[in-house]
Amino acid sequence: MYNLTVGLGSSIIGSIMNPFDDANLYPKIKQHRVILSPSLIEYYLSTVPERYHDQLELYFDSIAYNEETSMSFKDIPELDARQNLIGFVDKVPMKVLVSQEEEFDSYKLGKVKITTPESIRNNDNNAFNRYTFPIVNHVAKASEKCDFYAAWFGHLFENEKNITIIDRYLLANNGRESFEKYYLPRITPGSRIDIYCSFEDSDFASENEIKALIKKEYAKWNVHVYLCADRDFHDRFIILKDIQISLGVGLSFLHPSGSIIKNCTINISKDRKIQTPKAKSVL
Repeated sequence: MYNLTVGLGSSIIGSIMNPFDDANLYPKIKQHRVILSPSLIEYYLSTVPERYHDQLELYFDSIAYNEETSMSFKDIPELDARQNLIGFVDKVPMKVLVSQEEEFDSYKLGKVKITTPESIRNNDNNAFNRYTFPIVNHVAKASEKCDFYAAWFGHLFENEKNITIIDRYLLANNGRESFEKYYLPRITPGSRIDIYCSFEDSDFASENEIKALIKKEYAKWNVHVYLCADRDFHDRFIILKDIQISLGVGLSFLHPSGSIIKNCTINISKDRKIQTPKAKSVL
């Protein structure tokens, strides 16, 4: 699962220490790595009510020195904690700072983007919400550019060694073009890709054509194709280690033309068990 590295304002630290403030915020924050430094820890302790200090120190102890939960930075001594935090966030992908905006009113943010608790609650389309799960009923709209969604999925594919795709029409003409243009190049070579699909008429690749694809065009990946006779499987999924991506109209919503031509509802769940269709043959 793709993890962001995020900076937290002291306003957020105060909220996650007080479960009555925003009970849904901490489960989302803890999906990501939190930026820490000595000046930041001092800053948080100086601004959070003293009754939370023990709890806060336990929190720092629990996430420190673990690359899955935190990232430590070295302070620039002449800068204050908030200036250091902006600099740290600027060095990491996505440049996400979760905070109330007024906490940084007098600071220049450059390319750093503030994500407020309100925008998280409202599921606004920002980097934090795109990589925090579950995601429910996000609509990719017709006329939007495909590259935006391809880049999003590409980040989700990072470090994934086993990917399962369930899409009846993946090896139909449009499905195959979309797969090869937008998905396959963003999957790490050597990864195992299990594809559950169908072949029904001349618009679909034949078994011999699929074997040739696996041997030649797809040779950089460990591709296994499961041809399914069941005509009743309609759900389209990309299954990763920890998350499952449901695509309402299938992977080909990313149209080879470069623009989405039909709205597609995207749902991303976490740790859901997906039943794979019964295969008639394996190539």
